Amino acid sequence: MAGGPAVLAALVAWNLGNYVFFLVAGRMLGPGEFGLVAALLAVTVIISVPCNALQYGVARSVAAPSAPNGTVPDAVYRRAWWRAVSAAPVIGLLAVAAVVVAWTIDDHVPLGPMLLTIAVILPMGPLFLTLGQLQGERRYGPYALSFSLWGAPRVVFLVPLALLGLGAAAGVGATALAVITAAIAGGLLTADRLRRGGPPPDPADWRVFTGSLPPVVVGLSAVALLTNLDVVAAKLALSGDEAGYFGAAAVLGKAVIVVPQALAIVLLPRITERRASGADTGRVLALATAITLAVGAVAALICLPAADLITRIAFGAEYTPGAGLLAPLVASSTLLGLAILLVTHHTARGAYRFVWAVGGVAVLQVLLLALFHGSAAEIIWVNIVAGLAVLVVHEAIHGRDADGIVGGLARLLRRA
Repeated sequence: MAGGPAVLAALVAWNLGNYVFFLVAGRMLGPGEFGLVAALLAVTVIISVPCNALQYGVARSVAAPSAPNGTVPDAVYRRAWWRAVSAAPVIGLLAVAAVVVAWTIDDHVPLGPMLLTIAVILPMGPLFLTLGQLQGERRYGPYALSFSLWGAPRVVFLVPLALLGLGAAAGVGATALAVITAAIAGGLLTADRLRRGGPPPDPADWRVFTGSLPPVVVGLSAVALLTNLDVVAAKLALSGDEAGYFGAAAVLGKAVIVVPQALAIVLLPRITERRASGADTGRVLALATAITLAVGAVAALICLPAADLITRIAFGAEYTPGAGLLAPLVASSTLLGLAILLVTHHTARGAYRFVWAVGGVAVLQVLLLALFHGSAAEIIWVNIVAGLAVLVVHEAIHGRDADGIVGGLARLLRRA
């Protein structure tokens, strides 16, 4: 699968940078401060989802423009990028005002870390737009560089900030610096596409781009909730140390999500093109689903006997009380990771019924967590139920057509 190695390498570098960051942060900050960092950064993932939707929309506009003319489509990207840059200062000022008001009302609000959380979010609009343009063009080398810079340098920024005694602010501030670095690099790598004065986007392409945003925002917001809300719930419902143990296990367990992430990045422009040409897309989805489930099953089995050792090596002995959470989190993360793959697949097809429906599964997860949050085990069981619900809803909608998972797997087995 062309582009797969570069994208996988970028995701490995991104995840490796993130994991080293979280490992060092866990050791330097301690469970209490680390739990706050993990919760705030989980919130940034959820809030950044509209930016991720911009990536999907731009990638589709590039991969299948309404009127191909032999040139690389860049007008949608150029207009959207400049609008995102112009909107960032206004959004930032409003967010800062809201945080300051909250801190004025309750001085227990962590003012510094929350202000730095805003700095993490603001560069994401331009960054995700750039990633969408590079993804649509299949320029996976520059894509890999921009994406990896989002995660790889975090620990480099973290260490000096933590040594200054900044606590949780060091972890969030290091992440802000990494996102800014990645956004600048992406802008430089696509500078030729961003020059002002080019032709405006074709109205049809702009309508397709803007029309895709509402369902994709809902779908990706749901995915972000499904894959991150457990850490936030643990921080709110469990004790400080227990939330830290959960956050550490989640950092390790959610490594399996790199598999559906890599597959989704490579498949989005391909599925868009296959859909435009009338080719079958269901077998591709079935193969990607099988790969995701197989990798997750193997990882969970490995973690059953090795959880204590993995946790001790990664975070140190003080986090081993949470080692028993690792294998269940791997299993639940595998199921929830399929939501990334499925939402990406149907977004690429321009079919949004399931994408909207995933929002309902996220609501179900929120309701279940509101009822069942008394222990880490209850939170993980909610994850598993939500992951299974994603599959049930998908098959209820698409089980009888060419994009059903069960039917696609059956076709793959017959061809094997």
